[in-house]
Amino acid sequence: MLENDDFKQTVAEWIYRGKVTIYDLPAEERREYYSTFYILAFRRLREHKQIEEYVKVMRLLWADWSYTKLYGSDSEAQGMGKKLFDAYWGVELEFKGDMQFEAVVQALKEQHPELFGEG
Repeated sequence: MLENDDFKQTVAEWIYRGKVTIYDLPAEERREYYSTFYILAFRRLREHKQIEEYVKVMRLLWADWSYTKLYGSDSEAQGMGKKLFDAYWGVELEFKGDMQFEAVVQALKEQHPELFGEG
C-alpha cells in the first residue's frame, strides 16, 4: 500500500484531517509507520477532546506494540513502547479522572511498569 514517502505523507495528512482513521490502515502499514500515523491520530483526537477514541487508539497501539515485541525488531518495539508512554504523558493531566483513560493507564502500569520507570 505505502510505496513511497509522498504517499505516506498523504496518508498522514488524511489521518490528521480525519479523512481516514488509524483503523482504516492495514495492520502491517500501521505498524511500519507507527511513528507518523499514531502521533497524528493522537494529536487529532486530543485536539478534538475525543477521550474515548483516544483510549481506543492507545489500546490499538498497545496491541501493535505487543505484536511487534513478539515478531518485529527490538528497536521498533522500543519505539512503540515509547510512543505509548508519550501518548499517556501527553494527556495525563488533561484526561485525568476519565474512567476509560484511567483504566487503560492502570492496566499498562500493571502489565508494563517499565514504561513508567517502575519495576
